[in-house]
Amino acid sequence: MKAEFVAPLAKEIVEVFHSVIGIAPTLGALSTRPDNATRHQINVTILISGDLEGVIVYGMSIRTADKIASKMTGIAIVTFDQTAATAIAELGLHVSSATDAALAKHGRSVYIAPPTIVRGANVSVSAVDHPSLVIPMTLAEYGEVEVSLSVKERDLVPRAA
Repeated sequence: MKAEFVAPLAKEIVEVFHSVIGIAPTLGALSTRPDNATRHQINVTILISGDLEGVIVYGMSIRTADKIASKMTGIAIVTFDQTAATAIAELGLHVSSATDAALAKHGRSVYIAPPTIVRGANVSVSAVDHPSLVIPMTLAEYGEVEVSLSVKERDLVPRAA
């Protein structure tokens, strides 16, 4: 993924978490992975197509998801249920909207599919055969969230005349 897209996407994702939860995430060291596998129990996938193609996955523990959902809903959630899933999906909608806006500012036209929640550790999302940039975030007392960006410019194949 080109650096010109990474910084604005990461910035927008951090701002979404800050505005929705009220806590500025602390970013860890960036790393790469050869695939888009996640080790987390709750994962939100956001597929991107258009000028760019790929997937954004943010994953967290059930405990972190419950704490975030509790903050978003104002309801104490101790078991990841439909209410928690709805809140976490809503967070995904905010991330999707911010991603779309950030890419549009850089002249990229994309379609962003509605977020999907995938439960289970060691899940691999293979929308593209491309390495992932991993951005670990710590949300104070809420826990850790790992954002994985696997996005690349679409290969445009000229049409035959």
